[in-house]
Amino acid sequence: MNEIEAIVIEREITFLTHFTRIENLPSILKYGLYPKANLGELGTAAIINDKLRQQRFSNATSLSVQFPNYRMFYKLRCDLLEQESVPKTHWVVLTLRPAILWEKDCAFYITNAASSGMVMLDIDTRKSVEAFRELFEERDGKPSRAELGISDRFPTDPQAEVLVFDKIEPNYILGCAFNTKYNLEKLRTDFPDILFETKKVRFNSRVDYKHWQEQK
Repeated sequence: MNEIEAIVIEREITFLTHFTRIENLPSILKYGLYPKANLGELGTAAIINDKLRQQRFSNATSLSVQFPNYRMFYKLRCDLLEQESVPKTHWVVLTLRPAILWEKDCAFYITNAASSGMVMLDIDTRKSVEAFRELFEERDGKPSRAELGISDRFPTDPQAEVLVFDKIEPNYILGCAFNTKYNLEKLRTDFPDILFETKKVRFNSRVDYKHWQEQK
């Protein structure tokens, strides 16, 4: 058994997450998730969530372990609402098979990969079992994971990130969660193997959010 797979089983991690604009969903369900640098292969346009970080990691797709990076997710939604020229949009949170962690080319970051402390790190050093294990270690200056009530399934830092330097095929998609009512019946008919649901918890913050509020 792969060492990363063993950690996933031990911690009972059941999925990874990725959030995106609803406009991107048809293409994702049909073709899978492509890094920005490879979108030209699809011949279709895609809306990029965070253009700044994509400049450095344009050849990777960002995922989170078990719970979305709610800090970035919330900021992106708020920023979009402030743009009067942009029509009201909806978002979807995808859940994906954790097998991506050991079947794809992944790099593991203990916090936001675009933050000042992370961008200086060599990507290859973040592709090891040890780098993945670091996601769940205690953090200096913070209460213990037990004190914060962090589930074994969650990384310590809510902005911990997995960068996937591969295409993620549709068969890795487990489900799609929406914050508001959407035409789920049509989606269920078109994609019967994927779970479609209205699940507001995917759009909320973690229980320990107060301890990370000052984090950039």
